[in-house]
Amino acid sequence: MTLPTPPISEFNEFELSSDLLSAVKNCAYQQPTLVQTQAIPAILLGKDVLAEAQTGSGKTAAYALPILEQLLRYRATPSEDQIRGNHIRYLILVPSRELANQVSQEFYQYSRDIMPKINIRSVYGGVEIEPQIKYLQQNTDILIATPQRILALAEKKAVQFNYLQSLVLDEVDRLIEDSFREPIEALFKLLPTQRQNLMFTATFPQQVRSLIRQVLYHPVVINIKQQSQEQIDQHVITTNPQDKVAVLYSLIQQYHWQPLLVFCSTKKACDQLATDLQQKGLNAVAIHGNKPQEERENRLMDFKHGKLAILIATDLAARGIDFINLPCVINYQLPRVPNDYLHRIGRTGRAGKAGLAISIISPLEYGHFNAIEKHLNITLEREQVKGFEVDEQAPIQPYKKSRKKAKKPLSKKRKQRQNNRKKQQKEGVALTNKQRENDIDPIAPSKKEKTSVWGQKNN
Repeated sequence: MTLPTPPISEFNEFELSSDLLSAVKNCAYQQPTLVQTQAIPAILLGKDVLAEAQTGSGKTAAYALPILEQLLRYRATPSEDQIRGNHIRYLILVPSRELANQVSQEFYQYSRDIMPKINIRSVYGGVEIEPQIKYLQQNTDILIATPQRILALAEKKAVQFNYLQSLVLDEVDRLIEDSFREPIEALFKLLPTQRQNLMFTATFPQQVRSLIRQVLYHPVVINIKQQSQEQIDQHVITTNPQDKVAVLYSLIQQYHWQPLLVFCSTKKACDQLATDLQQKGLNAVAIHGNKPQEERENRLMDFKHGKLAILIATDLAARGIDFINLPCVINYQLPRVPNDYLHRIGRTGRAGKAGLAISIISPLEYGHFNAIEKHLNITLEREQVKGFEVDEQAPIQPYKKSRKKAKKPLSKKRKQRQNNRKKQQKEGVALTNKQRENDIDPIAPSKKEKTSVWGQKNN
């Protein structure tokens, strides 16, 4: 009879060095989370890992601790070649500058007692590339990077991947979006095929599946169910579009949430809402991709240290906001896709604490929120704030001009050729190749399917 292996309940049950266990103790981690108990042993064995776990479940430590342990083991191997120059051993890809800084800070925290020092660096866009080229020449063990910037550095020969041991895709559900797809595909062509691949995500959209099939090799699949509805108290408030700012201000005045994170879907909306709240005397600031990097970092630090009461952010900019004591998250505008709703509300209710998530929607957004509920299999009661009830007659959806370009009118000769060909087709006359070529509309986009080059599986 074989008894089941008892679950890991203490960090000292992992095969981690004393320096790492000391760092964990200094971080005041009481016991490993579910994703950590399953991911750390698998990564230490060199296996590929696919982990789906909610925001705030300790995913960064789940791969950072075993990566640092692997580095220590490499150092202890006499035959192991020490990498030099601009070669790296571990690459962590993240979707935003804020998340790159957050992940690098956690690596620093876990490795601060390790000697000789482990070289951890982060690179991202929005800042000059030349300083990054210079410090990458000084032996980097672990590199945290955004896709566009690491590709730009690779094209300048500032970084080499010959000794790459592991690739981590953090928040892979974001990294598969169209804005990242091209640079990641180009980057994967430069990486060695023999490597360990680790994927971590809070949501699992359908598009991730093709990437998994092409990149992961017999992965250990970890699926931690989303936290219960009781941990995050979700509310939906309906109001007229023109009353949204007033409703938000009324809620802030009544409940005094601090700090408060407010989500908008566009950069313009972030700036406008920040201006509206500032005019009402509130300490509110907006961050998004158009803000200078230094300003974004300063605003985030002010928010984390209690110097800023209200932060208004787009989804991508908010990826670097990760701390336990965030009492409330408000969706001033709904996310474009349902999975982003989970990312947003997951900023509150972290580390087992209760959280509050409120969505303020107008009749124009009813259908969109219904789609979010259907996708997440939830149903939330519609509530209203006294004095800002929805009008009985819902507003009409405003007309939006189509962005599609009008097709060029055909010339008389070309129109005549098309009519003749249609007539020939009806009569069963075969078209020549030249006739087919002349029938192509030069304005219409090509319908050729793009070939995916995410990378090759390990063998």
